Amino acid sequence: MRQFKLAPLDGLSEPDKEKGRQASAEGVPVLVTYLQPFCLILNSDDGWECSHEDVNAKTYDYVKLNKLTGWLDSGLERPFHLLLGFDGSLVLPALGKFSDPQEAVAHFNRLLGHLLLGGIFSEAVTGNDLQRGWLLPTGYIRLHGRSESFRVDLHTALRQRLGNPVQTITLLHPGPAPVRWTVDGLGWQDLMQGMGAQH
Repeated sequence: MRQFKLAPLDGLSEPDKEKGRQASAEGVPVLVTYLQPFCLILNSDDGWECSHEDVNAKTYDYVKLNKLTGWLDSGLERPFHLLLGFDGSLVLPALGKFSDPQEAVAHFNRLLGHLLLGGIFSEAVTGNDLQRGWLLPTGYIRLHGRSESFRVDLHTALRQRLGNPVQTITLLHPGPAPVRWTVDGLGWQDLMQGMGAQH
């Protein structure tokens, strides 16, 4: 399993905190895309177990698929970071320049190029592969809207336990191999405080 160290979130200055105040008590508007092929992004405390019975009865832990795992410093203006979801989701705040989806697509594809150089393959992102959502102060993503994209349809169906058998079987052996990320000494609460959300 590959191990990556996530960028630490240092103490934030008052101007950085002020920028993050755009985040309301309800959370932060976000744009989401997904690694393709399907894989999980686990932090050092996570695991994933799913049996044939769980897949067939749709009793797998679908809530965990909506959870954030960590974040990367991808060159965003502080206090924002590119967030990583358990289900292989990549999340950007839909604020500032990323209110334009094409800017988000370009940023995601630059990141995917860096990941490829590090040994993690994912297909490129197009505008159809974006989904709008809401980052909640609890560290979960609430998605809204659908897309004509295979990857968006797959993840939306799995997150809501609405997948057909071909989609849900993906959860048995999510591969290639889960990517394990480590965060040293920082929790989700630290990130949300930095972004200015109330919790």
